[in-house]
Amino acid sequence: MLFFLLHSRSSVLCTSPSTIGNVWGGVCNILLRQSLATKSPVRVGKNFEKVSVQVLKKYGFSISHCGGPKDRGVDFRGQWKLANYEPFSVVGQCKKFKRRLGPRFIREMEGVLSHEHENCLGLLVTELG
Repeated sequence: MLFFLLHSRSSVLCTSPSTIGNVWGGVCNILLRQSLATKSPVRVGKNFEKVSVQVLKKYGFSISHCGGPKDRGVDFRGQWKLANYEPFSVVGQCKKFKRRLGPRFIREMEGVLSHEHENCLGLLVTELG
């Protein structure tokens, strides 16, 4: 299951897994094969980040992976251009856990957004909503 949480300081928009379509299913198969090739949790997390960026690019996001030891909680950043609107700046975190995420991760994303400029869109990507 994939769940997107879009948070832009003034509002929260949740997108359910049903709106993602079949794209994620095929990408999950790629992720599964990559994950089976390694047992390292760090490697599995990095693979999840890279696959998430690939999926978001299919939905019109112009983003790049930037996660690392000094990333300040940001796994990817870029822009999202919607028709008839100025592009949104986007930062995102990917969380690949075997359990649902709690409110701690929403607060963490709010902390990340506090270091970004106004009207930056925060995106939290997880498998379990």
